[in-house]
Amino acid sequence: MAALFGLGGTLVGAAVSTGAVVWQQRHQAKTAKAQQIEERGRVAGDKVLAELYTQRRYLMECSNEDFRDENPRWRRTAMKHMDAVELETGLIPLAEEVRKRVKEAVDLAESGVIYALRAQLGATRELGYLFGGCNESIEVVSAYMRGDPLPAPSHWVEKRKKEVQRGLGRNFPVHHRSGQN
Repeated sequence: MAALFGLGGTLVGAAVSTGAVVWQQRHQAKTAKAQQIEERGRVAGDKVLAELYTQRRYLMECSNEDFRDENPRWRRTAMKHMDAVELETGLIPLAEEVRKRVKEAVDLAESGVIYALRAQLGATRELGYLFGGCNESIEVVSAYMRGDPLPAPSHWVEKRKKEVQRGLGRNFPVHHRSGQN
């Protein structure tokens, strides 16, 4: 009888031990996946911030001569930076609100540039829209990277949204890449 109890105890011990090993492996796998997602978010966020700071620095370095071009290279380059920002932001995992806010800032900046072109308001106005989109995006992505709550939309975003809602005549486009207006 003692042998039977000994065998039963051994079987129970083996089952508990096996269960603990399986639980530990699953827990480690979940932890590793969470760490991998966090790392991907950090890398993508770093790329977005680098692109935004490159864009802002580029805009500050444009000279008055650059603005006199009939088909200015600076505008194409600036729009490529904004495209890269939107693309890189789309790669940040588990950050839907960050992606939404940056896309909104990019769309508002780009629609402002299109409006300024159509209304012939000049390069200074176009730059204002691009700087506003950059600064808004930097604030949002920086808060995400620090682990802080996202800031409320800036005065620039609220003002731009009102301009879009008013339509500013027929010259003001509502720019959405997805093709939805």
